[in-house]
Amino acid sequence: LRATNEEQIRRLEALENQQINKASQAGSAQFGRAELFQNVPNPFDRSTEIKYVLPEGSSNAQMLVFDMNGRQLLNYALEGAGEGSITIEGDALEAGMYFYSLVNNGQEIAPKRMILSK
Repeated sequence: LRATNEEQIRRLEALENQQINKASQAGSAQFGRAELFQNVPNPFDRSTEIKYVLPEGSSNAQMLVFDMNGRQLLNYALEGAGEGSITIEGDALEAGMYFYSLVNNGQEIAPKRMILSK
């Protein structure tokens, strides 16, 4: 079961990377709207990367991380239009499930889930 699970995680990560690369290429051509991508790897234990795209004219952009009770735990200020990413270190949080969201010009962009396993 462990080997099967690890293989499925590797395959999922590869598919997520393909999706991120395609979306980043499309986003870099336009920067027309804010986009938030799934963190990779997910689940993670040491660190994970979250990619995003901010359109021209973005202001007050931030990445927020919440626990399952809706408490805001982390807040990353984001600047400049275009592609970007943040890295979340596993030691910044306890093991568990979290939500993260991109907020741009006061508008929340599709929240996503991530799992930290230690």
